[in-house]
Amino acid sequence: MAEKILVIDDDPGLLTLVKIGLERDGFEVTTASGGEEGLRKAYSWHPDAVILDVMMPKIDGWTVCQRLRQLCDQPIIMLTAQGRAQDVVKGLNLGADEYIVKPCSLRELQARLRKALRRRDRISHQDTQIQIPDIDA
Repeated sequence: MAEKILVIDDDPGLLTLVKIGLERDGFEVTTASGGEEGLRKAYSWHPDAVILDVMMPKIDGWTVCQRLRQLCDQPIIMLTAQGRAQDVVKGLNLGADEYIVKPCSLRELQARLRKALRRRDRISHQDTQIQIPDIDA
């Protein structure tokens, strides 16, 4: 079954480009044109990962990231034109797994998305007990 990706951005051209590119890469993609719609879709659709813009009307990406982090541990990739160091730090501190500054290549976005999903899969499959090797061997 294809992994489900939610892309939240107020730029319709970018939404179309990312959706087509990720679907060609085997993902199931749905889009939202703003933070409010994005939160509704995240709550109802339960994506495996979210790609999120920062600068959106009404509910910005910072707020969306915080609200998503309160509910789930799914990877969040911020894809935004906000590229100052303080913005990157803020995004990562709010819970984003990746922070990509626009413009970026679709290939880079796909690679970072796959990396975030692999990391999520490794964490979810790890045994919760810590194994200590025998030191006397």
